[in-house]
Amino acid sequence: MALLKFSELEESQYEVKRIYFEDQTTYMNTIIIESDPELPKLVVIHGFGTSGAVHFRMFKTLSKHFNVYLIDIIGMGASYRYDKF
Repeated sequence: MALLKFSELEESQYEVKRIYFEDQTTYMNTIIIESDPELPKLVVIHGFGTSGAVHFRMFKTLSKHFNVYLIDIIGMGASYRYDKF
Protein backbone atom coordinates (compact mmCIF):
# COMPACT_ATOMS: atom_id res chain seq x y z
CA MET A 1 0.00 0.00 0.00
CA ALA A 2 2.04 2.88 -1.33
CA LEU A 3 -0.10 5.60 0.27
CA LEU A 4 0.75 4.42 3.77
CA LYS A 5 4.27 5.80 3.52
CA PHE A 6 2.69 9.29 3.45
CA SER A 7 0.65 8.70 6.62
CA GLU A 8 3.44 9.95 8.92
CA LEU A 9 3.25 6.66 10.83
CA GLU A 10 6.21 4.31 11.19
CA GLU A 11 5.75 0.90 9.59
CA SER A 12 5.80 -0.62 13.08
CA GLN A 13 2.68 1.39 14.01
CA TYR A 14 0.30 -0.30 11.57
CA GLU A 15 -0.43 -3.68 10.06
CA VAL A 16 -1.96 -4.51 6.69
CA LYS A 17 -3.87 -7.77 7.00
CA ARG A 18 -6.22 -9.92 4.94
CA ILE A 19 -9.22 -11.07 6.96
CA TYR A 20 -10.54 -14.29 5.39
CA PHE A 21 -14.13 -15.52 5.39
CA GLU A 22 -15.21 -19.13 5.97
CA ASP A 23 -14.59 -20.14 2.35
CA GLN A 24 -10.88 -19.27 2.85
CA THR A 25 -10.87 -17.53 -0.54
CA THR A 26 -12.85 -14.34 0.05
CA TYR A 27 -11.05 -11.72 2.12
CA MET A 28 -11.23 -8.09 3.16
CA ASN A 29 -8.02 -6.10 3.16
CA THR A 30 -7.71 -4.29 6.49
CA ILE A 31 -5.33 -1.67 7.83
CA ILE A 32 -4.97 -1.98 11.59
CA ILE A 33 -3.55 0.80 13.77
CA GLU A 34 -3.62 -0.28 17.41
CA SER A 35 -1.75 2.20 19.55
CA ASP A 36 -3.21 1.61 23.02
CA PRO A 37 -5.56 -1.18 24.20
CA GLU A 38 -7.33 1.32 26.46
CA LEU A 39 -8.44 3.50 23.54
CA PRO A 40 -11.85 2.97 21.93
CA LYS A 41 -12.07 1.18 18.58
CA LEU A 42 -12.96 3.03 15.39
CA VAL A 43 -13.91 1.19 12.20
CA VAL A 44 -13.54 3.23 9.01
CA ILE A 45 -15.22 2.09 5.79
CA HIS A 46 -14.41 3.91 2.58
CA GLY A 47 -16.84 5.20 -0.02
CA PHE A 48 -17.61 3.61 -3.38
CA GLY A 49 -14.67 2.91 -5.68
CA THR A 50 -11.87 3.65 -3.21
CA SER A 51 -9.99 1.93 -0.38
CA GLY A 52 -9.22 2.50 3.28
CA ALA A 53 -5.77 3.82 2.34
CA VAL A 54 -7.32 6.99 0.87
CA HIS A 55 -7.75 8.20 4.45
CA PHE A 56 -3.96 8.16 4.99
CA ARG A 57 -3.84 11.83 6.02
CA MET A 58 -6.02 11.09 9.05
CA PHE A 59 -4.15 8.00 10.30
CA LYS A 60 -1.73 9.73 12.66
CA THR A 61 -4.39 11.98 14.24
CA LEU A 62 -6.97 9.20 14.59
CA SER A 63 -4.40 6.84 16.14
CA LYS A 64 -3.91 9.29 19.03
CA HIS A 65 -7.56 8.87 20.05
CA PHE A 66 -8.60 5.44 18.72
CA ASN A 67 -7.46 1.99 17.71
CA VAL A 68 -8.31 2.26 14.02
CA TYR A 69 -9.50 -0.48 11.64
CA LEU A 70 -9.79 0.58 7.99
CA ILE A 71 -11.67 -2.00 5.96
CA ASP A 72 -11.69 -2.35 2.18
CA ILE A 73 -15.15 -3.53 1.15
CA ILE A 74 -15.16 -6.76 -0.87
CA GLY A 75 -14.69 -5.94 -4.54
CA MET A 76 -12.91 -2.63 -3.86
CA GLY A 77 -9.49 -1.44 -2.76
CA ALA A 78 -7.16 -4.37 -2.13
CA SER A 79 -9.95 -6.76 -1.08
CA TYR A 80 -11.07 -9.88 -2.94
CA ARG A 81 -12.85 -9.37 -6.24
CA TYR A 82 -15.38 -11.87 -7.45
CA ASP A 83 -14.66 -12.97 -10.99
CA LYS A 84 -18.16 -14.44 -11.51
CA PHE A 85 -21.50 -12.94 -10.54
